[in-house]
Amino acid sequence: MMMNANLTRLIFFAAVLVVLTGCDEDATMPARPLIHDTVPDLSAAKTVDPSRVLATVDGKPINVADIEEYLKNGLKASSAEDALQKVIETYLLADEAGRRGYGEKRDVSVEYKKALARAQLVRTGENFTISKIPTNVLEQEYERQKDRFVHGVIRNVVHSLVVVPEGKEPTDADWRIAQEIQGAVASAQTADDFRKAVAAVQEQHAQAPIKVEDIFPFDAQSKRLVKPFVTGAFAVNYPSERISKIVQTQFGLHIIFIITEKEAENRSFEEVKTSLAKAILPDQRRQHVADYLDKLVAEGHVFVYDEILAEMGSVKGN
Repeated sequence: MMMNANLTRLIFFAAVLVVLTGCDEDATMPARPLIHDTVPDLSAAKTVDPSRVLATVDGKPINVADIEEYLKNGLKASSAEDALQKVIETYLLADEAGRRGYGEKRDVSVEYKKALARAQLVRTGENFTISKIPTNVLEQEYERQKDRFVHGVIRNVVHSLVVVPEGKEPTDADWRIAQEIQGAVASAQTADDFRKAVAAVQEQHAQAPIKVEDIFPFDAQSKRLVKPFVTGAFAVNYPSERISKIVQTQFGLHIIFIITEKEAENRSFEEVKTSLAKAILPDQRRQHVADYLDKLVAEGHVFVYDEILAEMGSVKGN
């Protein structure tokens, strides 16, 4: 049968591992190998004739003995099928490197093929540079992250919360505790000061449902937070003030401490496209390597003899 989708997918994930770990290494000999962390026990496959062909790549046979040789030379896998997949990948990449004029054709050792395959994969990733990222991909990423580049004033806060059961109104006791927290944090100059002051009140009211939480940065138009909380946070006259009045929401009674404030921004696509490209380059390289391997598999005439591989199907990793 032709190489199935699972085999292609596993080859891709193995390829991604190399690009992630090897792109900043010497391309001719990456420091970390393209392997997993377990070694299969082939004792269950002893009844399979070592000369029997498991697969062919461009007409070149891969037999049981080949798999065993690769395992002896450091290839690690979780099963016989996994080992075969990795050897197929190595053949494809090493052959492609040879076609491009890399390496010494007379050297056909397992270690040489493995090193050549790794180097070819690393080169493929490194050759995909920022300039090769399509403009439409960058534009889509800009739209996806637009809140980062176009926003109003953003505030970063920490807050205390006297929790009130859902659907209930705060009791007098809840209000008294919130007021006590308000007094305790009145002189806080930093977020740590605020947290320590709230913690002191928590110690005095061990049974009271009091929380201290950091909130992700947000602007006055934020839809991810309840409106009374946002309004209360932006009612603080920062930087001359840092602490809000008691703010009531459906969750309870909050006191908000403003940690930092970021000015409003309106950055265009042209202003940020270079930084965006740098940020998404690793993912784009992984996709490029995946497409490259798909192409190799499609053009490599890979054929797997499932009936023979099935005889080794009981082989499992440690």
